[in-house]
Amino acid sequence: MVSDELPQLELDPSGGLEPPQADREHEGEEGQQVKEVKFTSLPTEQEVRLHNLHHIPFRDWCPYCIMGKATNPAHYRRGDSECSKPVISLDYMGISQREPGDGDNPIIVVHDRLSKTHFAHMLPQKGIHPYAVNRLCQDLSKIFGYTSFILKSDQEPAILALKKAVQTQLQLEGAKIDQIMMEESPVGESGSNGEVENAIKECTGQFRTLKCKLEDNYGFRLIASHAAMPWLVRYAAETIFRHKVGQDGKTARERLRGRKFKRELVEFGECVWYLKPKSKGKEKFETRWGTGVWLGIREESGEIFIGTAAGVLKVRSVRRKSSPEEKWNAELFKSLVGVPWEPVPGREGIEIKSKLETPVENTDGLDLPLTAERAFKVRRLQLHKADFDTYGYSPNCTGCAAIIAGKDPQNHKEHCRKRITAKLEEVGDDRCMRQLNREEQAILAEPGNPVIIEI
Repeated sequence: MVSDELPQLELDPSGGLEPPQADREHEGEEGQQVKEVKFTSLPTEQEVRLHNLHHIPFRDWCPYCIMGKATNPAHYRRGDSECSKPVISLDYMGISQREPGDGDNPIIVVHDRLSKTHFAHMLPQKGIHPYAVNRLCQDLSKIFGYTSFILKSDQEPAILALKKAVQTQLQLEGAKIDQIMMEESPVGESGSNGEVENAIKECTGQFRTLKCKLEDNYGFRLIASHAAMPWLVRYAAETIFRHKVGQDGKTARERLRGRKFKRELVEFGECVWYLKPKSKGKEKFETRWGTGVWLGIREESGEIFIGTAAGVLKVRSVRRKSSPEEKWNAELFKSLVGVPWEPVPGREGIEIKSKLETPVENTDGLDLPLTAERAFKVRRLQLHKADFDTYGYSPNCTGCAAIIAGKDPQNHKEHCRKRITAKLEEVGDDRCMRQLNREEQAILAEPGNPVIIEI
């Protein structure tokens, strides 16, 4: 039985009160402060719904953040001196491992030291490709907007060739860039390019998080070849750019562009209604709204990427669907086609349009000729590498890009051929006169028959 009596205090010789004998035995003891494992408090339903839109910042109550981004505590460096010139770092990564495997689409990660901006783009191949060159030029000139900067990478030949092609195209486009200084990290020392390594780690974690949530929404695993993958890679980096707040209280977008991101969001991969652009006042008996898959927001214009079974287009307005069955329509999502470098299947290299046109072939009532006309073929004017060295290279031209990269010759785009041909005609090159004579002889040989200029 526990006594209810209070312990008796003894009187010390000085007349004061002393604690009991048991308390005197523990006199002088102290307890060390302990650290508790962080307690996870439950969020409200609204907090969960808003967090699911972009999963920024990391929340330990979110299972998708834990699966995708949870790591060991970070070790921060302090006291680093800032470079006087902006440094933009590039590096490749793979979709399922650090380095792209054989047959995998590589991902290029772009990191800006000054604004702490990350961008990530899945590419058709390493090295020079029109989409890779154009996409990096767009980032450097339209989004970063620096007039002078350092472009840093490792010494992999593919990325060095890509950097050189980007520099050449920016000059040809007349971009407002005064100086691009090329810099390479030492071979075998990945730590010297550690900033982009950290960016890769962060983008990978955000990608995994969004992918886990998307798979849970649809109830099946996403394969690497699905058309949504390149858009998800791009969107994962953009969520960090737009929504992650740094120690200065600003996002990378605020540091770079001076304003917050205010566009309304839906979850990535969600099926939505979209307003067909330029439909006002037209086709009044047809619906102005279509259904598609939400694939992100274009940073340059704020337009929304929508994926459909016919390709990807960009729109201004969307509306969310009500029921989970409509929002996560697996059949519609699986029918999605179109990737950033080929938004409409079979039309690689075109810009993303605001309207998809599917031509309909109608052969009813056509009278096919019994015999075909004989066509005379004339070889086109032959251009040499020296011509391009003399008159310069053209932007968005695969032939020029191949020359710069030292690859096997490829056909030049039509606008490039016309520009060089016009220069040769101005200086009275003999090849132009010989070409004209060949075409005249073909016409005179059999009047009325078409003359085909071979490419």
